[in-house]
Amino acid sequence: MLRYSLIAVVLLALYTHWRAAYTAEVRAALDALPNGKEHLDDLLQDVRDRRLIHHCRAVLADQNAGKHELFEEHRTAALARVEHLEHFAPLRRFTSKSQ
Repeated sequence: MLRYSLIAVVLLALYTHWRAAYTAEVRAALDALPNGKEHLDDLLQDVRDRRLIHHCRAVLADQNAGKHELFEEHRTAALARVEHLEHFAPLRRFTSKSQ
């Protein structure tokens, strides 16, 4: 029974780290806006979290439409989602600080 519990924990940890991939790159791309919108758009093809993709696409749409208030609101939501993903992937957070 202990073996199955250990396997489940390891699989859950791998899944959370898989979902949190590219969070540092997305954060950098969001900070580089409005100049790096092509980089963020290309990066979204590799991101694995659907909510983060949705928030980032809303940011890009607001930027293209020139809606500054909505742009900041969606950018804040996207950064909050990045924080959430990094919170549940402590190994990724640990390795990003050491670089």
